[in-house]
Amino acid sequence: MLLFPEGTDLNPKSRGRSDAFAVTNGRPKLEHCLYPRVLGFTFLYEMMRTNKVMDAVYDITVAYPKDIIQAEKDLILRGPPKAIYFHVKRYATADLPQIQSDLETWLGTRWVEKEQTLSKFYEKNCFSAEMKGRRLNAIPLLYVSCIAWTGLVTFWLWLLSSFLIADLYFIAAMVVYSVITFYLNGIDRFELTRFKGETASQG
Repeated sequence: MLLFPEGTDLNPKSRGRSDAFAVTNGRPKLEHCLYPRVLGFTFLYEMMRTNKVMDAVYDITVAYPKDIIQAEKDLILRGPPKAIYFHVKRYATADLPQIQSDLETWLGTRWVEKEQTLSKFYEKNCFSAEMKGRRLNAIPLLYVSCIAWTGLVTFWLWLLSSFLIADLYFIAAMVVYSVITFYLNGIDRFELTRFKGETASQG
């Protein structure tokens, strides 16, 4: 399971929301990352821990020493970043808080640490002189993924233009998506609301 607790990329609008959250809650403003949305993380963590399908949480911090790609247009105009650095830290579930409020605090603390880690990285262009790493094979996976997605989109357009059943499937999918979005506020919101209700009843 891969999760981006920030919920979006770093841009002026999202930074403004993150700064407003920091001011409201008496926390320091972040320059290199955004404060996480804790509810989604705590929901997934509790579900996976309860069902015993997770033994650890891996905290991954990504740094771009030269080119930071913020949008698809940057990728097209400037090409892929020349280098990407990953800082990975493992936390066993046995060492993590089991109470939701404590887990929310734990996640927020990790993001303050990320900010400090990234600040040091951009000063020295490395995470740590003592850390050992390895260079991944420079296979242009980004270009492969772009070709794959282009082929997939082309395939779906061909299906929609060639087969009535594909058109019906597309219409049905759009109807279901619209119902979930406008009447349930999205399946993720529905699940999170249900989770909050269960948590409140247990408390």
